[in-house]
Amino acid sequence: MPSLNTALGSFHDLPPRLEAFGILIGGLLDRIAGKRGQKGKLMKNQFLIMASEFVRLKTKRYNDEHLAELIQALSHEADLSDISGDAIHKKREHMKRTYPLVYAWLCNRVRDFGIRETP
Repeated sequence: MPSLNTALGSFHDLPPRLEAFGILIGGLLDRIAGKRGQKGKLMKNQFLIMASEFVRLKTKRYNDEHLAELIQALSHEADLSDISGDAIHKKREHMKRTYPLVYAWLCNRVRDFGIRETP
């Protein structure tokens, strides 16, 4: 059975390069999409932040308190049954600060949706 170096031929440095690439991409993905255990929370908060940004797009203000009341009235999820305007504000600011690329992407999606929906 040939050794790994013989099988790799001129690509003998491929394993350490792939390991370095994995470390680099892993760090980048953590910055963009969240660390392990946080991705689910980030995904859940995206819709809340998109709703907040949509309200701001249509009313020129965030009105997070009114959005929180609407969510409380409509939601059957325990996580959202006691959401407040301040909590929405904090989640939005946290995403803006911690995941700026995700936040910008969400804002662009809301803006595109808002433009399409305007008569």
